[in-house]
Amino acid sequence: MKCCRSWFLFFSTNYPVLVSLSICALPARTCEIDTVITAANSEYFDSLQNLVGSIHSHEPHMNTVVYDLGLDKDHIREINQWDRVRLASINLNLFPPHVRNLSNYAWKSCVIQHAAASLPCLLFLDAGMELRDTLADIKGKVSNHSNWFVTASNGRGFSSLAGVTHPGMCSGLGLVP
Repeated sequence: MKCCRSWFLFFSTNYPVLVSLSICALPARTCEIDTVITAANSEYFDSLQNLVGSIHSHEPHMNTVVYDLGLDKDHIREINQWDRVRLASINLNLFPPHVRNLSNYAWKSCVIQHAAASLPCLLFLDAGMELRDTLADIKGKVSNHSNWFVTASNGRGFSSLAGVTHPGMCSGLGLVP
């Protein structure tokens, strides 16, 4: 694992990375999503309940892994009773201070990398999201292309992630520019 001073990036070819199609291409491989990864602390528990409920409703056979970023004991007890959901932990104290500050959201790449070490294919969904339909379209794209790329909102509309991706990311990940 390497990181640079300005960005906390993982340089590995063992997991999918959300980058723009306009700047990199991932190597082809087969990938069947069977697990959703998310993370929450107690502040986001209500949203987490909604996300997991929507997964159960729209993807009844999907597994979910919830990373504990500071859930209280009552929340942990409740999560442990949910079907097809398991808790996972990551020691954020092993990372630089900006990663431990949850409001920076730098922990997300750490959680994805940690999950990808044991899962061949996964989808990270923010605990504040909810499914409104099945994931059939996304699962199909991932299965056919081994990746699913997103666009980002900059407050003025949607744009490619190319403009906010560090130039060395593709080469550091061994991806084709």
